[in-house]
Amino acid sequence: MSEQKKPKTFVLDTSPLLFDPERVLTSFQDNTVVLPLIVLAELDKLKNHPAKGEKARAVIHRLNELIGRRDIITGIDLPGGGILRVDTDGNYSGDMLPKGLDPNKPDNMIIMTAKAIAKARPETEVILVTNDVSMRIIAKSQGVNAQDYKTGKIPEKIQTGSSTVELGVPDETISLIYQPSYKYGLPLEQAGISSEESSGLNPNACLRLVGKQDGRKALAIFDKNGSRLHLVPKLKNQNERGSGISPRNEEQAFALAMACYQNARIVTLSGRAGTGKSFMALLAGWTLLHSQKQRDFEAKAVETAESGHHDTRMIVFRPTREVGPELGFLPGTLEEKIAPWAQPVWERLNLIASENASGTDHLEALIRAGRIQILSITHLRGATLDNAYIVVDDAQNYDPDEMKTLVTRVGEGARIVLTGDPSQVDTSYLDAYSNGFSHVISKFTGRDMHGHVGLVKGERSPLAELAAEIL
Repeated sequence: MSEQKKPKTFVLDTSPLLFDPERVLTSFQDNTVVLPLIVLAELDKLKNHPAKGEKARAVIHRLNELIGRRDIITGIDLPGGGILRVDTDGNYSGDMLPKGLDPNKPDNMIIMTAKAIAKARPETEVILVTNDVSMRIIAKSQGVNAQDYKTGKIPEKIQTGSSTVELGVPDETISLIYQPSYKYGLPLEQAGISSEESSGLNPNACLRLVGKQDGRKALAIFDKNGSRLHLVPKLKNQNERGSGISPRNEEQAFALAMACYQNARIVTLSGRAGTGKSFMALLAGWTLLHSQKQRDFEAKAVETAESGHHDTRMIVFRPTREVGPELGFLPGTLEEKIAPWAQPVWERLNLIASENASGTDHLEALIRAGRIQILSITHLRGATLDNAYIVVDDAQNYDPDEMKTLVTRVGEGARIVLTGDPSQVDTSYLDAYSNGFSHVISKFTGRDMHGHVGLVKGERSPLAELAAEIL
């Protein structure tokens, strides 16, 4: 006879509740879910927090819906099976932890609760569920089985490295794609690319075209619906650059072109610090605000731009997450509150404007006219963002629900560019595979309206490149 499986009891930390308020309590099938009392205290403490408050309140409301008038101490039946109860026994005896671990720290109190339940109920498999890697390691060191909350996470392999596909083409293709007569795209047949070769490419793929005989190169974006190749402008060498900001490598050239490309209504730019992803997104916005005719991509874009209903403003969203200790509530107007997080954007825009013939005076005029705005997601719900070029910077610090809120606000004549580094998440309950930026890449890859560019080469400085590699 096969050994009968033990019933399971899942002890929840605060982090999975904040990550998935709606589903987490009902995600454990017909098993028992336990909330230590300290978790409820943490949720109450967080309910007015500027970043986590909305999530904490959502969990509290969800608990209230589930509990109703029933007894949460003895346990209540959950929809779809399982039991939910709150542990109020106060299993926080300090002798359950080794010296060096503070028994009054919430994380350690939760670990001790799981340990005490496992000791009191040996017939049950007790599992601590937390998104906090350090907490899982400490729990396991104390003999407590701990696991990550996996519901809603994406597969571990997503497109974050270099996104460029190299394709060998006839030598004449390189000459043809630069011809003015093909400024709205070179048909695949004339480019010498077979349907078999193009069938495996994602829509809006970044292509490095290489002449099979002479080795000449050209960069292009693949228009799958139109069966065309759209030329990405050549990189300027140092002598050609003169005034103005321009891409320094192929990846940046693709990023700038993709952000301006009308077929891609949602663009993701991934890369570590210093690769220029945010800079290219802002440079594209600056370019589009100043361009009367977007000659580089598709005829329809020219007509739309001339009608005055396309990319009439640039809106930048940045998460108000803090890397170090939290600063608490900040006084002042909304603009003054988000100023510390907006500063990197203003610095980049000032640099772009100062290198442009129009200068910083024109930047200030655009800001006064409301055509360039830096906003927080806090007051976005219910809004519709029409006729706008939208940049979401540091998108890896938004959770999937926040990202859904942002993307579903995109209205007519608007598109959105997300920049992020999935390996640099500053939100405690998120990681490389649960953040909203990674979710967008995973869910939109292969869709006609999505374009992705992965940037690898650092351009900030040799020191920044070395630090990103070895630290």
